[in-house]
Amino acid sequence: MRPENRPLSPWLHLEVTATFSFMLAYAAGVYFHAATASLSDAYQPGLDNVKRYVQPGIALWLLPLIAYGWKSVRLAKIAQRCTLLGLACCALLYAFCRLHSPEAGIPWVAPADRTLASTVHRSLFSPSFSNRSLGSIAGSAILAAMAWLLGASIERKLKQRASATPRG
Repeated sequence: MRPENRPLSPWLHLEVTATFSFMLAYAAGVYFHAATASLSDAYQPGLDNVKRYVQPGIALWLLPLIAYGWKSVRLAKIAQRCTLLGLACCALLYAFCRLHSPEAGIPWVAPADRTLASTVHRSLFSPSFSNRSLGSIAGSAILAAMAWLLGASIERKLKQRASATPRG
C-alpha cells in the first residue's frame, strides 16, 4: 500500500509487466544475434532465415511509432523507458561477451551430423563470441539509442500538441 492507503493502479502493474516482458524478449534477441554472429548459411543452411526473423531492433522502433500513431504521451514514455532499458541490456551483454571465455574442448561436428536446431542450441548454450558478436551488440545499442531519440522527439511533439489544444 502506498502512503495514501490507495492501491496502485492495475494499469501500472500491466505497464511494468509489459515492459519487463518486452525487455526479456529484446535481450534474448540481442543475445541470439551475438551468439550466432559468426555463423551463416554456409555453415548451417537455414540459419540466415532464422536470423532474419529474429529482429529485436525493429520492436524498439515500433514502440515510439505506435505511440505517435495513437497520439499517446504515456505510450511514448513507455517506449523511451524500453529503449533505455534496451541500451542497458546491450551494455550488460557487451560486458558479458567481453568477459566470457569459451569452453575448451568443444568437439567439431561434421556437416552431415549438424542440424539447424543443434547448431542454434550449441550457439546459445556453448557460445564462442567473436568480434562480430561485439559488433552485433554495438549495432543493437546504436539502434536502441536512435529509437530513444525518436521516442523523446515524439513525446515532446505530443506534449506540445496537447498543450496547444484548447480545452473546454
